[in-house]
Amino acid sequence: VDLVIQSEKGVLLVYRKNEPAKNTWWLPGGRIIKNEKMEDAVLRKAFEETGLKVQIKNKIGVYETLFDKNPFNDPSFGAHSVNICFLVEALNQEVKLDNQSSEFRWINEIENNLPDYVKKVINDSKVFC
Repeated sequence: VDLVIQSEKGVLLVYRKNEPAKNTWWLPGGRIIKNEKMEDAVLRKAFEETGLKVQIKNKIGVYETLFDKNPFNDPSFGAHSVNICFLVEALNQEVKLDNQSSEFRWINEIENNLPDYVKKVINDSKVFC
């Protein structure tokens, strides 16, 4: 699951420390655990990665991302992920990053230098319309 976390400050981006999106401004999110519902994964990943409690607004859509590198440090293959993206609203404002990211920032418009995937998901969320 990937999350467009919205607040009055804008949309939250995190600067990834790990592959496959290392050294990139990205959306918070991650894997669904076995037997976990998507909505439960959204709430868990938001809190684990950002310290934010969130309320789900809606499912934005399903996307694919392809990477040359993978999170398992295996140089023999890349990564292909299917991402179910959700728009969520932050219920608190104090961001506390986990070890997946080194920085965070709030944006108030889609910036040209963001990865195409991030721009597409934010655009599809319609938060800046």
